[in-house]
Amino acid sequence: MSIDFIKTNFPLLKIVYRFFKSLQKTIKRGNKSSDSIENSILITLDNYKNVFCGYYDHSPFCPIDENLILLHATNATAFKSPNSKYKVDICLVNIQTGKIVKKLGTTDSWNWQQGARANWIGSTEYIYNIYDKQSDSYKSVVGDINSSKQKILPLSVQEYDNNGNIYSISYEALAKHRPDYGYKNKKILQEVLDNNAIIKYNIKAGEQNILLQISQIRNFTLYTDGKKPINDKFNHLLCSPSSKSIVFLYRYFINDLRYTDLYLLDLNKRTWKRLLANAGVSHYCWKDENNLLFTGNINSVFGYYEIDITTTEVNIVKEFEDGHPTISSENEFITDSYSDSKGFRHLYHVDKNKKFIKVASFIEPLLFQGETRCDLHPSLSTSKKYIQVDIALNSNKKAVAIIKNTMNEI
Repeated sequence: MSIDFIKTNFPLLKIVYRFFKSLQKTIKRGNKSSDSIENSILITLDNYKNVFCGYYDHSPFCPIDENLILLHATNATAFKSPNSKYKVDICLVNIQTGKIVKKLGTTDSWNWQQGARANWIGSTEYIYNIYDKQSDSYKSVVGDINSSKQKILPLSVQEYDNNGNIYSISYEALAKHRPDYGYKNKKILQEVLDNNAIIKYNIKAGEQNILLQISQIRNFTLYTDGKKPINDKFNHLLCSPSSKSIVFLYRYFINDLRYTDLYLLDLNKRTWKRLLANAGVSHYCWKDENNLLFTGNINSVFGYYEIDITTTEVNIVKEFEDGHPTISSENEFITDSYSDSKGFRHLYHVDKNKKFIKVASFIEPLLFQGETRCDLHPSLSTSKKYIQVDIALNSNKKAVAIIKNTMNEI
């Protein structure tokens, strides 16, 4: 019986294991603390226990005013799994004053890792996910910070492009097989899981098209590898800079072992191909239209790699631990780490010489683990003047830290 199988099918054992592992880190750390918070703009909000931005793949900074940031605010207990009974407010906040400029909406469809996928889809336009009780379905809301008008779209959003399209996947499948990224408003039906697909929706035209069904990937895997995947799902869709293609992960189990394949979907030709099979791909970002920077395990070496999506040629950047990368310049990027042996999470700037330079460190308290972990998920402002990270405070609350990007001045 594999570790992956135990983690998936015996959640109580997983919780106990993670707790004692976190306890070891806390004991080892002792009274040692980080001064990174003191050197940051710390954002907490009155009347809210927790604030966080969410995933690293899109910047929460307003595209035309980097003093404004889009974030989630909630009074849910930060070290407990998300619950639809607790709502999250989507807020526009001024990072200089630390005050709410405008409350944009409220949702009960969210998780600690990605929130409600609140993101900018234009210079002043935003989007986030909701649950519609009447239709028992996940949908999304779009609006403009300069208007009180909003529009409800018939699909939830996972990703969006530069051409006014959003892309949706099954949050039910994620809730079932990867709850860190799913929502918990609905009863999960097998029919819904079987019909999981990547769906494109044009906001202006109101047209939707199924681009790829999970059954197609499942059958391809069975035909190519001779093994039948189970408990499978799509996750982490990411459009290329010019919106010509999307990369995504297909994760599944075979004989109690977890597999992760990286795929590419050509949005113009409506064709798809597997870029990497079971390479432990975890996180990624586009370096340019043809090259993807990712973390993964190639030939038993985990680290940062680049892959050419046309030739599928892979080159190692550097052997290093897992993190969430974002390109900062042509040959540089920022990333983070998971908690080390003393429970510190680190923010790094990786220079053109592939040197990982530590920028800041933050403690992850004892009770934050699993679904409630607090990944830094670093992102950059438009001018690259600021770096944003989600952090956990010793008071067992979550906050947003804004760090001046000194590397941008070098």
